Amino acid sequence: MQDKASAGHLTNRHRATKVSFFRRATHTTIWVWFWDVAAAGAVVLCVVSVVVRLTVRDSRAGLALFYYTLPPAVLTPLLISAGSVWLWKKRCLAGVFCWVLGAACVLWWSHSACFYHPTAHDPSCPRVAFWNVAHGVAGRDAIYRQIAELNADLIGLVEADRAFRSNDEVWRQRFPEYAVSAGPHGLVVLVRGIILKSDFVYLGNHGWCKTAIVNIDGKQLDVLLVDLLSAPLTKRRGHFEELSKVLNLAPKRPTLIMGDFNTPADSVFFEPLRRQYRNAFESAGTGYYATWPIPLPVLALDQVWASSAIEIRYCRLGWTWRSDHRPIIAELQIP
Repeated sequence: MQDKASAGHLTNRHRATKVSFFRRATHTTIWVWFWDVAAAGAVVLCVVSVVVRLTVRDSRAGLALFYYTLPPAVLTPLLISAGSVWLWKKRCLAGVFCWVLGAACVLWWSHSACFYHPTAHDPSCPRVAFWNVAHGVAGRDAIYRQIAELNADLIGLVEADRAFRSNDEVWRQRFPEYAVSAGPHGLVVLVRGIILKSDFVYLGNHGWCKTAIVNIDGKQLDVLLVDLLSAPLTKRRGHFEELSKVLNLAPKRPTLIMGDFNTPADSVFFEPLRRQYRNAFESAGTGYYATWPIPLPVLALDQVWASSAIEIRYCRLGWTWRSDHRPIIAELQIP
């Protein structure tokens, strides 16, 4: 009886050992499969994104998702991570290939998003600033202090709603040295000067534009403050066609366009605008041009554009933890 019991005990131990070994092997196989699929998927996404970026770009709404979500700033860590996984798994050829592609993306990223212009701060020129204040999630008083620190003669704000009571009187009380045009949809213009006229234009599909004619130091300037819908699959062509209509109807005065376009500055939709307007940071900025999302910005969604009559003397990006967007500050010479 004892021999039979011992034999049964050994049999059970043998079965338990087999089950334990099977579980460990299955667990190991799942993780091996997971890392293989993750690395291969990252490379496929990167290749598709590069093809889209070099061909149709964001002209087609469906493919624009790759263009917006996988700029070179994101491709670089994806490729380096995939290469590291394959090197860890002793697949040296695939790993080195991914690292080489990642290095190429670093150069691409530097060339497309970094600008170097030997410009200097000129206090004699009017200063303009644009900032998306992110609905005041950081607190209204904190946002007010940040706006005061911009110390600009012309300030454009978007998403200045929810935490703010968007009417002219409230803004005048807080900034008595400025003329104010506020109102619905969270678009606010502050001017150390005179606002001669202001209006709203609906650009379709939750896109808004505030137009204003302002006088700064005796010089008239047309200002367009833009806020477009934040959705990668949105068809943006209609927004930019409506914006072009607004620009075509305006008198040929010096014109400044600033806003959160929720569209990268290298988008195909800015090409018609580039024929008559210059991007302030691309023309007179130095450093890395990406405004969203803080703390690791990868896309230049916020932009200031000036007509050819305006000389852009200086431009820089500010830094703040009070919004997920960086402010843009520029100094302009207005004729």
